[in-house]
Amino acid sequence: MGIFEKITSQYKCRFDDLLAHRGETVVTAFSDKMYQGFCDHYSHANYLTYTEWLLRHYHASKKLVLAALFFTQTEFLFTRKMRNLSLYAMYYSLFSAFSSNVILLPYMELRSVRSASHTSLFSIISDHFIKYQIYDKSYIELLNELRLGREAYSYRLPLSGKFASGKENALNLDFLFPKLSELLPIIFQTSELISYISYFAWNKRVGQIADEYESFENESNDLFFSFLEIHDHLGKYCLIDDDDYYRQNYVIKNFKSPFPISWIATSKICEDLECNWDCNEDGSEFEHDFDINCVGAYINNCIGVF
Repeated sequence: MGIFEKITSQYKCRFDDLLAHRGETVVTAFSDKMYQGFCDHYSHANYLTYTEWLLRHYHASKKLVLAALFFTQTEFLFTRKMRNLSLYAMYYSLFSAFSSNVILLPYMELRSVRSASHTSLFSIISDHFIKYQIYDKSYIELLNELRLGREAYSYRLPLSGKFASGKENALNLDFLFPKLSELLPIIFQTSELISYISYFAWNKRVGQIADEYESFENESNDLFFSFLEIHDHLGKYCLIDDDDYYRQNYVIKNFKSPFPISWIATSKICEDLECNWDCNEDGSEFEHDFDINCVGAYINNCIGVF
């Protein structure tokens, strides 16, 4: 029995869009290759490996929530004819979804993930996903089109309200949004699948690891805060969100292994988001405000249990 069959026989996972798009043979082969990669990576795991991969799974969940936030805000902006902001949100929705994929790759060291740029993402997706047929070229073609749109609207202010015409009409918003709507659930389900594969590989190769925090205290603390800290260009500021600190600490204390990202994306991260983003700064609410609750609803629609 392959790893994909093991996962789907034990858990009610949602991979219907992924299977419909690529077929079970491709998904099974991709899963087996990824599982072997994780088993190899975890074969010499220690407490620091445990810390890193709990945090990688947690932040893959956050990237997925961020992608859903940008996507649902795209819908909100698009209906209000905010073309430039719609393109901006669409691009970052796709970029964040791909980032959720990438941070979970067992073949990429954390420093390589962190140094991945908007440009390098094209080659990473090609090398690790298109090469093994889980995605096709339409994925990076959409990334390319949305990036072009973001740059056109950010720097050129197209007075026509569109940045392409004639044969390139497919680059307009009305054509790009349906493409994103089709591919985004598949990318979400791919992150979910990789996180399950990591979870199964850890339990096979490692199981419950001994608490060796004291032996790795400095390295573990550095790793913990490296996921939280945001530094400015001039070296004047270091931002750490208090709720991020609390939730990240919660993950370290409550999970004994890397975990499927759906276990925390809506039940914890979206709950935090909804509580903190639900009203304006003064506590007021207006009829036409963006509904933050649609973020969790969208994620549930993509990777929720049937």
